[in-house]
This record gives sequence, C-alpha cells and structure tokens, in this order.
Amino acid sequence: MSSTVTTISLHVAALAAAGLGGALAALIGFPAPWLSGAMLVSGILAASDRFPPMPVHVRDFAMLLSGITIGTGVRPETLHALAAVPLSIALLFAAIVMIVIACSAVLMRFFGWKRIDAVLASVPGALSSILLIAHERQADIPAIAAVQLFRLIMLILILPPLIAVGSALPVVDSTTSAMSFASVAGLAAAALPAGLLLHRLQVPAALLLGAMLASATLTGSGIVAGDFPDPLASLGFTLIGAFIGERFRSMRRRDLVRLAPAALAAFVVSTIVAVAFAEAASLLLGVSQAAALMAFAPGGLEAMAILAFTLAIDPVYVAAHHLVRFMAIGLTVPLIFRARPSWFGVPPDPPQR
Repeated sequence: MSSTVTTISLHVAALAAAGLGGALAALIGFPAPWLSGAMLVSGILAASDRFPPMPVHVRDFAMLLSGITIGTGVRPETLHALAAVPLSIALLFAAIVMIVIACSAVLMRFFGWKRIDAVLASVPGALSSILLIAHERQADIPAIAAVQLFRLIMLILILPPLIAVGSALPVVDSTTSAMSFASVAGLAAAALPAGLLLHRLQVPAALLLGAMLASATLTGSGIVAGDFPDPLASLGFTLIGAFIGERFRSMRRRDLVRLAPAALAAFVVSTIVAVAFAEAASLLLGVSQAAALMAFAPGGLEAMAILAFTLAIDPVYVAAHHLVRFMAIGLTVPLIFRARPSWFGVPPDPPQR
C-alpha cells in the first residue's frame, strides 16, 4: 500500500510541476506555452530518474483531448478562406515538401542523422503529432524536439522585425462565443470511436489523429460552433508536453550543445525555402508580402495566428494556411508512415496474425 501511495504521489507531483511549467511559459509569452513549458519541466524531472512514467490511460486521454482541441480550429469561415486561394494553398504544399527534402538532406549529409530523425525534425509544424510518431517509432525525440522548438522560437523572435506593419491587411475579428457543454460532449463522443478505429488500423498517433478528424468535421461543417474551453485545451497540451518530456531521460547538457549547429542549420534552410515560396505567392497572387511571409512561415499554428493578430495582418488568411499545413501534416505523415515506412528509413511493421 505504501508503495502504491508513493507512486501515485509522484505521478501527481510530476503532472502538477508540468502544469506549473506550462503556466509560467504562458505568463512570459513563450511560444506554444502549455506544450513547451510542460515538456521542459517534465524533461528536467525525467533526467533525475526519480519519477515514474506517465500512466498509459493518462497518455491516451491527453492525446484524445489534444486531438479534439486541434480539430476545433477548423471553422466554416476557414474553409471559405481556403477555397478562395487554391493556388496559394498549392504553393504551401510545395513549400512543405521542399522544406522537408532540403532540411532532411542537410541533417543527414552534414550532421550524420538517421533518415527517420532527419525527416521528422524537418517537418514544419504539428509538433505534438510529430513527437508522438517519433515516440511510437523509437526515433530520437530529444534531437527532433530540439530542432522543432528552436525553429519555432526563432520565428517568434525574428518575424516581427521583418514585417512592415504599415503594409498589412486589416484585422478580421473571428471571435466566437464559448462552446457549450453539450457541444464539448458531442465532440468527445465522436472523437473516441474515430481514434479507436484508427488505432485498430495501426495508424501512428491514432487517438490524436482520430479525434482531430472527428472534431474538424463537426466544427468545419458548422454542426458544432464556439470556442473550445481554454482550460481543457491547456490541460490536453500540458499532458502531451509532460508525456513527451519523459523521453528526455537520456538527454544531457552536452547533447544540447551537440544539437545546436544542426538546429540552426535546419532553421536557416527551412526559412529560406519558406521565404522563397512566400515571395512567389505575393508576386503571383497579389498578396501582401507581410501576409504571405506570415502564412508560409514554418511555425506553430497558435504562435503564428497570435503574431498575425498582433501585427495587424489578416488572421483568417494566415490561420487558414497554418491550419491546412497542420492538418495536412497530421493526416499524411502517419498514413505515409503506415504505407511507406521505407521512405523514412524504417522497416515495415510485421504482419499481424
């Protein structure tokens, strides 16, 4: 009994510390705060080897809740915005492919990375989905996370000075009312079977992906409306961050120093590619350079949407592109892993008996 109580106490203490890390990161304006802050604190605790791993049921709940949250970013007005700029979206897809190819080539050729680590580190965005796939495929999570987070942080630091606010588009107010309890319950009722179905089909990050698809379908069609409750969204991202942070058990200071050059190189390459495609969108479509740069920046959905609002750049156009990028990555990467694992340098799963 004493051992059980001690284990439960350690679980509670670790999750509380992760939540405190997320809250502190949100307070100081850190990008993707609840995910990043919780992951950082959880990684520090994991390095001490004094805390047990997160229970499986808590991890599954975190993936389900995070998937629902992410999917609610799809709104009818977002779909309308996407339909209005098909060429811009096509350029975005091309930019994603080129960023992955160029960055992974640099990481493999000049830094000796394995293909699976290089590809997952190069994918621009959908951090929670990418790191969950990395966990399931036993990839190098600390290295992948280091490259992904470095890119996100640097974009937050350098984008505002690069963008001329005077040439920005007018702000569009997309605020909606809070989602009702019945709507939240309906999303959960649709998300769970969708996640279980994908789990049965052995799709990586199945609960996260299934919940995201179900949620996006309901909110994008207008069946469910309103803003998903912030406390629930923060809870899901905090738990995901805590789970991901546990994979840093073997991470040491010398590893951070070792990964810094690779992270910098990947950031430079991805930014150059993104800027080139943003300039093409501006020239071909007449979109302002500020809006195009923000829309094609390989950063996180939440962080880029906040920057767009802060810099008075049309958040609908920007958020639509980042949402498409996020959803496309979240959908295609797990499916490609399932169908063509050799593209990532991993052997196919053995057939089930």
